[in-house]
Amino acid sequence: MPRFFFNIVVRGRKAIPDPDGDELAGDKEARGHARTVAREMLSRRIWYKRGLEHWAFMITDKTGRQVAIVPFSPVESKSATAKLKKGN
Repeated sequence: MPRFFFNIVVRGRKAIPDPDGDELAGDKEARGHARTVAREMLSRRIWYKRGLEHWAFMITDKTGRQVAIVPFSPVESKSATAKLKKGN
């Protein structure tokens, strides 16, 4: 199974690298895993810093290919992804 890395980016800048990654079946499963973890973190917001709406997972594979950017928001939208890519 391929290994995917779920690096946390804040306003488009890498902030917390994922050194270990997770083995998942493919790109689709990696995106689903990122959405699930982001929702869990949002639901436990009191444990994390404020401003999670500016966070996202930048998913990469073992070759460094960017698979997706998954924003930490209850509803993922193309505009939110575009803003994160631009660093807004």
